[in-house]
Amino acid sequence: MASTCGDYEIKSTLGFGGNAVVKLVERGGQEYAMKIFEPHPTERDELIKKTQEEMAVVQNLNIDAIPKYHEFVESATWTKKNGQTRDVSYLVMDNCQGVELIEFLNQSKRQDDVFVRYIFHQIATALHQLHRAGIAHRDIKPENIILTESFDIKLIDLGYGISLSGRNQDGFNRTTLGTPMYMSPEICDKRQYQGSDADLFAFGVTLMVARLVAYPFNTATMTDEKYKLLQGADSHLFWKTYKKTVPGLSDSFMQLITSMLQFNPASRPTMADVLGHEWMRGDVVTRDQFVDHCTEFMEKAKADRAAEQG
Repeated sequence: MASTCGDYEIKSTLGFGGNAVVKLVERGGQEYAMKIFEPHPTERDELIKKTQEEMAVVQNLNIDAIPKYHEFVESATWTKKNGQTRDVSYLVMDNCQGVELIEFLNQSKRQDDVFVRYIFHQIATALHQLHRAGIAHRDIKPENIILTESFDIKLIDLGYGISLSGRNQDGFNRTTLGTPMYMSPEICDKRQYQGSDADLFAFGVTLMVARLVAYPFNTATMTDEKYKLLQGADSHLFWKTYKKTVPGLSDSFMQLITSMLQFNPASRPTMADVLGHEWMRGDVVTRDQFVDHCTEFMEKAKADRAAEQG
């Protein structure tokens, strides 16, 4: 007996997250990713509201790097292979087979600029397109970036996505959310913030982590001594250790990161500025070169994921 959810046949498990499991499903010969929710009754209404908001953010986007959402069903039956049934909600999305960027980085370790640019030019382009569409992601981090099996980038999990105009239509957000390591200073300090500023800051941290293979600070606050060094005339002290230990670390890279991680959001560049920056416009490998060099890292990352899932 095949396992089903709604009118989809479940083929395998892709992953887990929060109170949901992600399954590979098929309907009419087409494969999709399905996020199946089984929340506690006291959490159900809030989960449905949040998922409806996420669906509303994503469904009208036409960005190659953003997986399409196809439908959200609030009440459905999940029938398992043994015939047991469970009442669930589910969200159907494009199936983006691949690995999380963090899984890939754990295998690839430190790479030269030409390979890092291949990935991050795609991410920067996707964020620029998302902002031009009037949406902020608000949870950019390596775990929310997929490197597909065809070596394209996908931004996933827009559960915190919101209009750049903000809930009050004044251009600002006030909800403290995100992942602490990637949260901008204004979010850490519980100040109002603009979503595009927060995305750019998180992008800068993600790029830094990928190039240095190190977490540069704990939180973006002026009480964090490492983060504080990035500000003003002291930034060279922050980079002093990395210049000794990271081969090929260029002045243009350090300048780009320093500018993106400034405490004052008005001092940071825009995503358009980032795309035009000297470092971003440097040499980059072709897709074929990237595939030849990085396929082994992709396969190792997939094998590790499969082992973890049993």
